[in-house]
Amino acid sequence: LIDSRAQENFINSDYIKKHHLLTFPLKQPIKLHYADRSSNPESTIETYINLQTQINNRQCDICILVTRLAKKTLILEIPFLEQFNPDINWK
Repeated sequence: LIDSRAQENFINSDYIKKHHLLTFPLKQPIKLHYADRSSNPESTIETYINLQTQINNRQCDICILVTRLAKKTLILEIPFLEQFNPDINWK
């Protein structure tokens, strides 16, 4: 999912567990706030992953915060698109 309102890149914690991906602790936990400014005590983010991938034949390292996501595996923020400028086929 590409989300122009997202402040960070996020990956679903269930996906991390299912695929046994290596996570790293954040120096400072991040309390997640929703668009309506509410928060959930269970939504504190404490870990991240470093995802290495290729976009347009270019090696990319992406820092992604691990949290519980309803019905989504990955959320990419607009600054990600600006930085890596991937070719997207909108058809």
